[in-house]
Amino acid sequence: MTTTMPATADGWDALLSDGGVVRIRPATAADEDRLLALHEAASDRSIYLRYFSLNRRAGDRYVDKVLHGGKDEIVLVAEQQGAVVGM
Repeated sequence: MTTTMPATADGWDALLSDGGVVRIRPATAADEDRLLALHEAASDRSIYLRYFSLNRRAGDRYVDKVLHGGKDEIVLVAEQQGAVVGM
């Protein structure tokens, strides 16, 4: 079964294991600064495990690629209380 997401979808709420709620929605170009900040705040170990690199710019390149490079991809972000907490 193939599902498609309407271009105007504003997202879905998901329940976290601690009882909190996170909003999952499609990323937009307006999220770029918050996604870059998310990667900037990540630890060196997290960057290494995610990108197999110690280069802190790997996250910047990834954000640029997914927001501006692939037209067939859907990028989702997770927001909690207005802050992007996942991608």
